[in-house]
Amino acid sequence: MPAVNQLELHPRFASPNLQEVARRLGVVLTGYGTGNSVAVDLGKDEVVKEIADRVDRPPLQVVLRWTLQRGVAAIPRSSSPVHIAENLTALDWELAENDMLALDMLNQDYPYYWDPRPCSQTLARTG
Repeated sequence: MPAVNQLELHPRFASPNLQEVARRLGVVLTGYGTGNSVAVDLGKDEVVKEIADRVDRPPLQVVLRWTLQRGVAAIPRSSSPVHIAENLTALDWELAENDMLALDMLNQDYPYYWDPRPCSQTLARTG
């Protein structure tokens, strides 16, 4: 059994069942895709914007903090020293439980990077 599982993870694709199984089995989850989800969709989301405005943090930090508070290691991508330093500040504060729940409610099982459903060629080979 793997000790670490890397997966796309953000409020729109939160994989709550996988998070629970990983917790039970002691598997550490490492989430990617947070930044892209904010750039494409979550940065415009009213829930994320309202929380970001209230806590005086950028939307990306709100989503990074949500990831960390869910017990998932985050791997935000950036080549900008300013953004890297900004990402690290997600470590020095916490979201309130009602904000965590509001972000949890955004889950639509919507991946941005790939479609986890098998394609017809895969099904033909395994069938």
